[in-house]
Amino acid sequence: MNLDETAVPLEFTHVRGNLIHRSGGQKIKDLPKQKASRSAVRCFFTHVAIICDDPALQPLLPQVLFFSSRHLSWQVWSELQASLPPNVFLRRQVSGWSNTEQHKVVLKILCLVLEPYLATRQPIIAFDAPP
Repeated sequence: MNLDETAVPLEFTHVRGNLIHRSGGQKIKDLPKQKASRSAVRCFFTHVAIICDDPALQPLLPQVLFFSSRHLSWQVWSELQASLPPNVFLRRQVSGWSNTEQHKVVLKILCLVLEPYLATRQPIIAFDAPP
């Protein structure tokens, strides 16, 4: 199993990530751009996912999204919870970044998910860059 995480921006701006089509002699500065404040551009959430080569286990493996409570209200959190697949977990916390404590949460969820399968499988977890 491989556990990996990525930071996902809440705002996609003209700085990076948008496709810009230049037609004729139109200058880039004249093309439409998505405007966002400096603080909005700095807002990210973390997506932690686990993948494996066992097709029976893969749909069960947790994906955890860590959001800052400043950027995810209780109302939106509740609405999202109702629409998420059973293996996706949405966490509100002080920051949208993950650290050792958040990885402990992910590993606890993973242990609960894998418990019924431990008699027949031995999981090995690879981290891409642990501290």
